[in-house]
Amino acid sequence: MMNILAEDKISALAELIVHQLEPGDIISLSGDLGVGKTTLARAMITMLTAEKNIPSPTFSLVNYYQSDFWHSNNKAAHENVTILHVDFYRLVSPDESEALDIFADQNAVIFIEWLERGVDKARLQADKEAQLWQIIIDDSVASDADDCRHYNIILPARDFSADITAQFARLKQRNALQ
Repeated sequence: MMNILAEDKISALAELIVHQLEPGDIISLSGDLGVGKTTLARAMITMLTAEKNIPSPTFSLVNYYQSDFWHSNNKAAHENVTILHVDFYRLVSPDESEALDIFADQNAVIFIEWLERGVDKARLQADKEAQLWQIIIDDSVASDADDCRHYNIILPARDFSADITAQFARLKQRNALQ
């Protein structure tokens, strides 16, 4: 678990995650209302697309983007990948999400806020285990900093570059994360 003390430091975490993403990855962002799910998703989408205006998908449910060029840590180059930013907060049941057909493009990178409201998480984990990132954000843990956010990141079940743990540790040492 990592603690980020200021919103402007989120970009360091977003950059580290973006460099680990692969086409087809699904990034689940969970946490209470107002905890920073959209802020983190915006930071990552901006890095992937160079878009400056990333609106919340709360009312549209899904926003679509096209990636620019990026390298993941395995040195593969990716460009023109569809990026989806999805918010299932307003859904009543997972059945409602089926009509959105967000998993049609197997290469799309999908950021999903409130995944648990729109998708059967157990089924998704079974189908997409190698591609599912789970980021749980919590601001309820007691801290000296009023605006502290705690990030619990569960990586997909695939081989990552051997130094991902070291990269997170270096990020913490640079005081971006405490």
